[in-house]
Amino acid sequence: MPVLTNVYEIQAVGTLAETGGIKNILNVFHYRLSAGAQDAYGQLLGDFETKVFSFVLAQLSADYTLTSLKIRKVDDATEQFTTSVTGGPGGIALPRLPGDLAIVTPYQCATRGKSFRGRKHFRGVPTASVLKDELTASAETAWLAVAVKLQNPFTSTTGTYQPVVLARVLSQLKTNPTTVVGSDVTAVLVNKTIGTFRRSKEKTQR
Repeated sequence: MPVLTNVYEIQAVGTLAETGGIKNILNVFHYRLSAGAQDAYGQLLGDFETKVFSFVLAQLSADYTLTSLKIRKVDDATEQFTTSVTGGPGGIALPRLPGDLAIVTPYQCATRGKSFRGRKHFRGVPTASVLKDELTASAETAWLAVAVKLQNPFTSTTGTYQPVVLARVLSQLKTNPTTVVGSDVTAVLVNKTIGTFRRSKEKTQR
């Protein structure tokens, strides 16, 4: 059971403009400090946005807006989130698919087992990226390039950060001293078929 230290949770907080109002969207990422020293949180979030999330944002609908990034060190159960206010819409013009549909990127890890598998759902899928039920060839190519950014470590000013899957069931994160269990990400895949996020399905309107 791989126990990790210096693990950070980064939350990308955004909104999706829907017919019935604004829907909040949260994408959560975990990284461990794999080399160097911890950067100031503002610097780290800025580099995450520039070197990772900006590539996600470029493939989402203009109806999606990134509003802030948050970070905390998971090792310390008492640490509060530090927030960096940012802004920017998705890079592809309307129209888009319904808000409960998503691009799905499964994560594979160095450690086997269901606790060491993850996936991200990116909502706000542009209609232009889809042909019938799947990504177009050009959209698939673009998302495969995004997957490389999600898979690879990124470097800030003083530290290098390796993406990990945090095994929440196996970890103890509520009180100090914590036990953080997780595994390094070795591959990020892209599902050609469009996924669903049922909890975000718009209520029936008549």
